[in-house]
Amino acid sequence: MSSAQSQVFHQSYVLHSRPYRETSVIVDLLHAGGRVSCVAKGVRGKRKSAQILRATLQPFQSLACAWVGRSDLKTLTKFEASGVASNLQGEALLSGFYLNELLCKVYHGSSESEAVYKIYAQTLGALAEVCQSAVDVKLASVELELRCFEFMLLEKLGYGVNFITDSQSGEAIQANEKCYRYAQESGFILQDDRSAGSWSTGSTELAYAQNASKSLQLTGQAILAIRESLSNRRWNNKHTSRDAKRLSRLAFQPLLDGKTIETRRLFQ
Repeated sequence: MSSAQSQVFHQSYVLHSRPYRETSVIVDLLHAGGRVSCVAKGVRGKRKSAQILRATLQPFQSLACAWVGRSDLKTLTKFEASGVASNLQGEALLSGFYLNELLCKVYHGSSESEAVYKIYAQTLGALAEVCQSAVDVKLASVELELRCFEFMLLEKLGYGVNFITDSQSGEAIQANEKCYRYAQESGFILQDDRSAGSWSTGSTELAYAQNASKSLQLTGQAILAIRESLSNRRWNNKHTSRDAKRLSRLAFQPLLDGKTIETRRLFQ
């Protein structure tokens, strides 16, 4: 059997790349088996062959990749496009780069690696479809796809948010105005009282106005509205969209361990 025949190809996506030596790059690839870093040789330079390789080894392009090596840093031996690249534009393009950075910083492979790969591929497809939507619905749709991805990723990494029961009592979260505090790595816990002057209220939400990056409190109605929106893939209202973003950022903090997601600044 020839070496070409014995190569094992993996369906992959480029998450990140950086220069390496004179003519190479190191690429971080997401594939159904997890994540891998590879040296791609000869992709930098002015030669036409290098330009062709660079044009193929791009984010959001489904690739068939083969690599070799026993160390953590593999050598990419062959790669080729295996489908049409996701055509992301505007907010959807920024969102794609956000997904890539998030995965680079919180995901290092797991028993759920195939599911993570599928969720990522499906989200790219959904973002590409959003680009064809009317302008007035694009931003809300992009936000929805991001939140769906984030909460599904949290679930696969073992940090899933329980929208159904109180993590302390085990009782069902009630769709009322009672307040629940979200505790990182634990879940929602029913609060007995409210601190006067510390709250900002909306039609269905109740959240700390101060120090929101470290503490979040929501009504039972708001919590169930997030769950319903994610399930139906449609926002109940603008408050639900805002609450979902706050919650996801808080839930990812333990996984990020102090690391900053730079692409978040692009949405401000």
